[in-house]
Amino acid sequence: MAFVRVCDIEELWVGEMCGFDVQGQPVLIVHYADQRLAAYDGRCPHQHARLADGEFVGGHIICAAHRWEFDAATGQGVNPRSCRLRPHTVRVNDGAVEVELETAAMHSGVGA
Repeated sequence: MAFVRVCDIEELWVGEMCGFDVQGQPVLIVHYADQRLAAYDGRCPHQHARLADGEFVGGHIICAAHRWEFDAATGQGVNPRSCRLRPHTVRVNDGAVEVELETAAMHSGVGA
C-alpha cells in the first residue's frame, strides 16, 4: 500500500474540510486543529451523500443530506452515535498531504 498525494498542506486551513477524488474514490480531508488532520471516505454512511457538501462546525462534520453528525477527530457518530466514518491513514510529507486508501487505521496527526 502506498501513500497518494492529495494536496499541499497550505491548501487546507485549520477548521476546514475539503473533498478530493483520490484514485477514483471520494476522500474527505479535515484540518480539525493546528497540525491535526483526518481523512475519511468522502461519502456519508447513511445514504452516501458527499460529505464535502456538508459543514464543519464545532469540530463536527455535518452531512448536508440529513444532518448526520460526526466527530472530525475520530469519525465517531455524534448523531446518531451508532454510526462511524471509515478512516484512512493521513500524513504530511514535505508539505504535501498524503493518504493511504487501502487501510482503515486511524492516524495520530500530521506526520503520523
